[in-house]
This record gives sequence, structure tokens and C-alpha cells, in this order.
Amino acid sequence: MQKILFLTGALGFAGKHYYKNYKNKWDKIIVYDKCTYASDIIFFKKHKRKKDLLIKGDVCDFKKLFKSIPTKSYVIHFAAESHVDNSFSTSLIFTKTNSLGTHTLLEVCRLKKNRKITIISTDEVYGETRKTIKNEKSILEPTNPYSASKTSADIISQTYFKCYRMPISIVRANNLYGDYQYIEKIIPATINAINNGKKLTIHGKGTNIRNFLHVDDFASAVQLITLKSKNGEIFNVKGKFKIKIIDLIKKLSKISNKKINKFSKFVKDRPFNDFVYNISDKKIKLLGWREKKHFNNEIVKILEKNLVLK
Repeated sequence: MQKILFLTGALGFAGKHYYKNYKNKWDKIIVYDKCTYASDIIFFKKHKRKKDLLIKGDVCDFKKLFKSIPTKSYVIHFAAESHVDNSFSTSLIFTKTNSLGTHTLLEVCRLKKNRKITIISTDEVYGETRKTIKNEKSILEPTNPYSASKTSADIISQTYFKCYRMPISIVRANNLYGDYQYIEKIIPATINAINNGKKLTIHGKGTNIRNFLHVDDFASAVQLITLKSKNGEIFNVKGKFKIKIIDLIKKLSKISNKKINKFSKFVKDRPFNDFVYNISDKKIKLLGWREKKHFNNEIVKILEKNLVLK
């Protein structure tokens, strides 16, 4: 039997890197993407194999999904609205895409009897974790519209596993970074501000702490979980590198020889901005996954490629 993969959101940041790195592990890949503002069609066309197929579609469109997903294929679900700032002003869009979209996809998969479904989630479903380290069994306590929509998707996914015994796994990761990331994320946004003299918006004092995981390491975790995990399992995946957002910006500004006040501005913080997320990655390591790319090395490569030094 052919190994066919149905890949949603493969024109987004994580999805396109997964496709590039693991396309040759599949006999055929059907890419399903809404082709929104953050979709990188140029990157995809550059790396696309002739035998793979791109379908423009919404994950909330039951009829189109049903027509597009092959019976007993593998499914990896990257498609999502992911920009937290936008979720405060357009929360219904996040609920529709992330919650209803996942529900719609799972219902189609139930009828199609897919061999494995991997749901891409986020560490933000655990909420702020200053004093504790969250594992995969921890209570979910989302604190913003984005994380609430992803929590809903996780709960729906777990329910489909329990009710229908479907072959579902969930992956929860922290902040990703790497080449060709859309400009709304902190690292490319900082580089853009330095290059073009545009002001970078820093929420509050910028003292929030985040872990960063290279997108290629994340892609390897997704591949491993898709092929090796037991049904119903959840995995946290994190990068070791941890830093305050303000210190990250200072790090980039130092390399560029530009003072931070020349390209940045501080604004009122979000209604609620989680200070830090602490998650345990012991379980994914037991499956055999290891982080291979180190932030301090990789960020220099990214800057050398993208920074315009004057």
C-alpha cells in the first residue's frame, strides 16, 4: 500500500519546512492550504515534487475536505491561525479555523478511516507556568483567544480518540524559529525593523520569557510522532534556549550595531501576556527525539542571510 500524506497548512512556516525535509519519505503528498497572507507559495513551488498535489481549500469546508482526503491516508494538521496579537481583535476567526476547522477535519477522517492523524498544537494551552513544569497530563489553562481555540481543538481531538478510537496524536511545541518565517514573528520582525528603519513594537517591558525551537527540529519530532507514537498520545516538544524577549532583541541589535531605541518602541502590554511557559519534554525524548540545532549557532546563520549591514 502506498504511503500517502494529506498535509494541511503546508504553505505556512512549520508546514513548508516539514514538507521540504520529509517529502521524500512519502509516496505522495496532498497539500491542502487556504493560501492566506502568510502562505509561502513561492517556497512551496521551489520544493514541490511533480507527483504531489496542491489544493486550495478551507479546513472548515467539509465537502471539499471529504473530496480531497484519500481513504486510509496519513494526515498531519498544521493549518491554523497562529498570530496571538490578532486573536484579541479577531477571536471568532481563530475559533472558526482552529476549533471548528480541526473538528471538521476529524469528522472527515473518521469517515475516511485514516491510518494516522497528527494534530499540531502549542505549549500555550497550558497557560502561564511560573512555578511548575507542565507535562502532557497537566490541566489546560489557556489565557488568550488563540490558546483557547487551540485548547478546544486538543479537547476535540482527545474526544475523537476516546469515542471512536481514532489513531490521533497531539504535538505541543514552544516558539519556532528558522529561515523564511513570516514577518509577524519576533525574530523576522526585529530583522525587518533593523533593515528598513521601521519601528518594532515591544509589548510592556519585554520581560516575558520564551523558549525557542528550530523549525527543522520540530519537523523531525512531527515525523517521529506520526510514524512511531501510539494512538491517543500527546507530546511536548521544546527548545533548550530560553531568553527574555527584550534580551533577544538586544542580542540581535548588538550584532547589527544598531541601538535598540533606534528601531523599536514600547507599547501597552496585551490584556494578558503569559510571562513564561515551562514544559517537560521527557516523553518525546523517550521516543528517541533529540534537539540538534542550537540557537546561538543558527541565529547567526539567519542574520548573515537576512541582515542588511550598513
